[in-house]
Amino acid sequence: MSCLTSSKSSVQTARPLYRAALPSLRCAPAENLSLPASSDVAALRPAPRRPCKPAAICASRLAMAAGSGAKFRMEGQCFAMITPFQADSGELDMAALDIYVKFLWEQGARNVVVNGTTGEFAAMTMAERMQAAETTRRTFPGIVLNNISTCCLQDALTLLAHSHEKIATPMGQQAVADAVLVLPPFYLAGVTEEGVEAFLRAVLEKSQLPVMLYNFPANTNSLISPAMYSQLATDFPLLRGIKNTFADIPLCLKFKKAAPALQVYVGADRLTIDALDNGLDGIIGGGGSSALAATFVQIYVAYKDGNTSLAKQLQMRLNSWYGKRSLDLHHWY
Repeated sequence: MSCLTSSKSSVQTARPLYRAALPSLRCAPAENLSLPASSDVAALRPAPRRPCKPAAICASRLAMAAGSGAKFRMEGQCFAMITPFQADSGELDMAALDIYVKFLWEQGARNVVVNGTTGEFAAMTMAERMQAAETTRRTFPGIVLNNISTCCLQDALTLLAHSHEKIATPMGQQAVADAVLVLPPFYLAGVTEEGVEAFLRAVLEKSQLPVMLYNFPANTNSLISPAMYSQLATDFPLLRGIKNTFADIPLCLKFKKAAPALQVYVGADRLTIDALDNGLDGIIGGGGSSALAATFVQIYVAYKDGNTSLAKQLQMRLNSWYGKRSLDLHHWY
């Protein structure tokens, strides 16, 4: 197996894009499901690591923590993190993850998604996802969104239960995540709108943390509709927004109209200016946000400061990276 190597670091990442064997789906009626017992979660969770001191404490996170989860809001761009793996074994590279999380904070990141699509969550074990979330929580002083998406509802509830758990951090005992992110069930073809809603309701009914829904129709083959979103927002005060991974700004605006008090983020790094121009809340970025982290932050800052000319120049720099990047995946398996 070949690997990707950073030109500025000895850190390497290597991972099969898909595992050869996946656990079978375990589905059950939503009314028969409950949050797993703490002992069940503990059996999957790795041993804790010694926390490191962050450079500072994110003021927006402290302000959010002082209130209720129903007041949860992010400010600024959000980084969908990559997940580093060891080149020889394919196991999580915890040292690299620690360095990477600190790097994002130093570059101005104040919100991150761990175990997201960019982080290859679908190729990770439950224990690995828990370990990545805990390491991020201990190292990152800002807001941590933990993606708990999976086709298996019981596994999603297990990851939700873990996200609730308190762990030791430099700021004292803190929940593993400040909020969770959840996709509709994916892979399975022909999931009905009623099925999507039932799945999301089962998660929302059990969550004691703020929840951000996650639309990615290209990968899930289904869409959380604005009407469904509006009804869920009415029924669940802890639903605080949605990430829409598509480039359709007019459709994103329908979600803003459906629940004006909630946040709508777009999953497209190139559209920060378009999103902000239309009154959306920002971008949850992918690979480009890590490659040009400071630029990704500065686009938002310049725009909010009224310097739209600078914001557009910075956006062009980020877009240029996407236009010029090339990755030879030949023999990478």
